[in-house]
Amino acid sequence: MKANTYRSRKAKGTRLEKKFAQLIREKGLDDNAKRMVLSGGAFGFETDIFTKLPWAFEVKNQEKIQFWQWWEQAEEQRKPFKPPALVFSANFRPIMIALTANDFLELLVEIKQLNLLLEDQKKSPELEAKPLED
Repeated sequence: MKANTYRSRKAKGTRLEKKFAQLIREKGLDDNAKRMVLSGGAFGFETDIFTKLPWAFEVKNQEKIQFWQWWEQAEEQRKPFKPPALVFSANFRPIMIALTANDFLELLVEIKQLNLLLEDQKKSPELEAKPLED
């Protein structure tokens, strides 16, 4: 179903913003993730999702894909240490996320480094984190 009026288009976008914030919460990534009031229109809070995650989320729920226009909007919302992530969907389609190749690869590097750290801890129990003594 195509959203024809401004109000129905806005409601469609709001639904995806709420759904994506809910997914972040359900995955245990940020219990306080929520749709940004004014859908990112508040000065200093341009991202569509309020979260502690290190991404500036731009969320689009439209049938006609205008990828580069959306990406430019996401880039405008870039913050230091919060690269843009474009979240998009359409009727009866999965929710997708677009990142730059560099940002995606950096994420994989971080995962690899964490896995190596965990492997080292398994091999050397003395490397495990210990509680601080008073």
